[in-house]
Amino acid sequence: MSDVAAVADTATAGRSRFRLAIPLFIVLLVALALLGVTNQRLYGEQLALMSHKEQLLSQVAIARPQAAVVNGPQAVATWATANGMVPIPEARAARLIAASPAPTFDDPLPTLELRTIWR
Repeated sequence: MSDVAAVADTATAGRSRFRLAIPLFIVLLVALALLGVTNQRLYGEQLALMSHKEQLLSQVAIARPQAAVVNGPQAVATWATANGMVPIPEARAARLIAASPAPTFDDPLPTLELRTIWR
């Protein structure tokens, strides 16, 4: 009888462990489904952001030539000429005005002398 009781106890213990497996499986299945739904939502947001970035890049490409009209090299040269500035090749009588030379200071006397004797 003791062998039969031992087998019955092991069968009961096995059933109690198996009884927890089904709810655990369902909980894991629901958690993975929620993870998949969240992942798909984030993927959709990423695709929307990527298409928005493409639109912004095309708008920047369109705006660059318009900005070059306002602050490009040719616009700056036109503005400078209109305000009385003379281009460098045409400035024949230009003088270079430099600041006065920097003051010179005497070097202090050396405080350490080194002599190397090679033999």
